Amino acid sequence: MDAPVLESLSFPASSDSSFPEDTQRSAGAVISQMAIPCMMCSEANFDLPSQEKELLQHLFANHKLVIADVNLIPDLKSYILYWKQRLKDENPEDFFSIIKTEKKDKNETKEEEYYLLSDTHPEDRQLRDFLQRRKLERVLGCQQREREDTQFSRGCLFCKQHFTGNRALLFDHMAEDHNFNIGQPDNLVFTNELLAKLDEKFNSLQCLYCEKTFRDRNTLKEHMRKKQHRKINPMNSEYDKFYVINYLEIGKNWEAIQSQKDVPEDTDDTDNTESEDEWSGWEEEAGCQAVCLYCEFTSSNAEKLRSHMSELHDFDLQEVKLRLALNFYQQVKLVNFIRRQVNVNIKPA
Repeated sequence: MDAPVLESLSFPASSDSSFPEDTQRSAGAVISQMAIPCMMCSEANFDLPSQEKELLQHLFANHKLVIADVNLIPDLKSYILYWKQRLKDENPEDFFSIIKTEKKDKNETKEEEYYLLSDTHPEDRQLRDFLQRRKLERVLGCQQREREDTQFSRGCLFCKQHFTGNRALLFDHMAEDHNFNIGQPDNLVFTNELLAKLDEKFNSLQCLYCEKTFRDRNTLKEHMRKKQHRKINPMNSEYDKFYVINYLEIGKNWEAIQSQKDVPEDTDDTDNTESEDEWSGWEEEAGCQAVCLYCEFTSSNAEKLRSHMSELHDFDLQEVKLRLALNFYQQVKLVNFIRRQVNVNIKPA
């Protein structure tokens, strides 16, 4: 059976909880308030993402269906609607894996069958990849608009200095003057929402790292200085949406990189500045190993990796970046293009 061409499908417009409402409007997205039907029946409807748990419980209890790694699906609403459409005229068992379990009932053991929908099926993998690419394109588009926005106006979280125009000036100021570094501006997205969230925590007298609450602002500032807590909590997933790296590949996030840079709480070392490598957009997070774009070669040394690609694959990303004057957005698009071409055994010229 030939896999359908995903790009040609007409997905109903849906809101994405990772995008602020004003961002969705500016991107031309239509925010749908309509609940979607169960992918297996028409007897239940769910409003996503708020009723995600109820949807999954319904699928399990009523249809004995489990969706694998549902937390990694970029747009669950579109995912459900796609499979709803596909399963209309197809046998579900053509797509689902069957899991047999034994259930003890009093003195007898009954065998039960459950279904698993996962990316081990090529079409499901293709769908998840398509949704991931679509979300990445939206995120990068939003990030580019933020970089070009000249109407930005916001005060520093730590002092009375005010910044207008380029928001990178504010982030650089907080890193250099207040030792508060949450990453390079080129690696961030939805920055207005991020700054509002940080401001809200400060106003609630909450430490950004350990998230303890203090009696007044001076005590909070002294705590963050002494404990080296001038950073955000890497274990708090609510920050994931603000880092572009989380959208590059399914299942990848920033926590491992950030947590490796943490310092012990009782250290007196005041040098807590963080340097972000300009190649972070294409570094994998397996023990800080960077992966070659053309083969499985890895190295923790970016220079060695560049030499490897230049000598073995005749490709110098740094030279291409400088020659074409690529910005971060364009670099990410280039890297993703190369990866897709390599995956289908086409080496880009």
